[in-house]
Amino acid sequence: MKVFKFGGASVKDAEGIRNVASIIRQYAHSPLLVVVSAMDKTTNALEELANLATCSQKAEALAQLERIRRFHYGIVEQLFADQAGEVQVSLSVYLTELEQIVQGILLLRDFPDRVYDRIMAYGELLSSVTLQRYLQYLGIATQWIDSRNTIATDAQYKSANVLWAQTQENIRQQVAPWVRHAVVVTQGFIGRTAEGHTTTLGREGSDFTASIYAHCLDAEAVSIWKDVPGVMNADPKKFPDAVILSRLSYEQAVEMTFYGASVIHPKTIKPLRNKQIPLHVKCFLDAQAPGTTISAFAEHEVDRLPTTLVKKQQALIHIRPQDFSFMDEKMMRRVFNITSSLALQINLIQSTAISLTLCVDHKDGPLKEAVSKLEENFSVQATPGLALKTILNCDITKLHAPTDAILVQRDGGNIFMVIAA
Repeated sequence: MKVFKFGGASVKDAEGIRNVASIIRQYAHSPLLVVVSAMDKTTNALEELANLATCSQKAEALAQLERIRRFHYGIVEQLFADQAGEVQVSLSVYLTELEQIVQGILLLRDFPDRVYDRIMAYGELLSSVTLQRYLQYLGIATQWIDSRNTIATDAQYKSANVLWAQTQENIRQQVAPWVRHAVVVTQGFIGRTAEGHTTTLGREGSDFTASIYAHCLDAEAVSIWKDVPGVMNADPKKFPDAVILSRLSYEQAVEMTFYGASVIHPKTIKPLRNKQIPLHVKCFLDAQAPGTTISAFAEHEVDRLPTTLVKKQQALIHIRPQDFSFMDEKMMRRVFNITSSLALQINLIQSTAISLTLCVDHKDGPLKEAVSKLEENFSVQATPGLALKTILNCDITKLHAPTDAILVQRDGGNIFMVIAA
């Protein structure tokens, strides 16, 4: 069996859904599970809706909800003609639930992370119902599955951790029987706790969802359908000579996602690598194009082109013991206990005898709290507004770091530079 994942750009309008359906039709004769994201910018629209409700802007919040409703109903009208009303009724169940949650926020003026995850889930629920009903409308045998019933997670809202044993059993019982007889359509990004609370796997987490299903169903391959021709060795908007990487190893793909490649969600690779399931990055605008294949290729079979990545929204934290002690293992343990407790992602580390410098993702809340806690025992200087530029597989002898680079590290054929954003 195969697993397909379609992102928001692929289902942004009625024409996009028709195109996705045409791709699915080509593979509907064999077992197929389809993971779909929220349509277009719906997740952002839901986030804005929640923020308006939190600020007690009732009129604006209800107007935003109506925009979301009209957007989805409009697509349904274009797809289903005389059956549009029936499909809109199916969507109205979720839109009514969403309105009730918004009214609760307006009343209580409270927006905890648990409620955030409930709201964000509706984008995927609306898009998956629409796609499933359209496939059915075309005569393709389908089954809709609620990922909240299959993906079991802990209660770390906004970035929940998968409980693999329970998830495996849920998918075995609820999905495996259907996938042999119909195209299964489900949602990316969402799960549920043992207590029944909706969770999300982190923004852009639908790729990860596809790999979870593939892992649990022992799929032969996963295809992630994007609006790009494949994984490229640089951002073509900034580097016009960028080319497609036709093949990557799991290890290369992990490095690229960690250092800023946005084509694949960072958590996607591990579940696939553990079962040697290849991942294809394909273009939904040109379904016949080869794209990029990520698998366990031998090193000499893998593209080794120089690859340039830029990870923005970075900050440097420079840390020194207040009493001029050595930055030894005990001191480092204090630092890393703090960053770990705040889930502050560290992307680069540089140490000297009396200092430690960390390049971290710049998230205002965690960064400020980390600096505050570190200042209890250390002298701390934080520098925001930076970027991490990484060049993989380069010829170090021919490459010179820019003179304005704030921090530079070299590792074999790779170079890492912290620069002004």
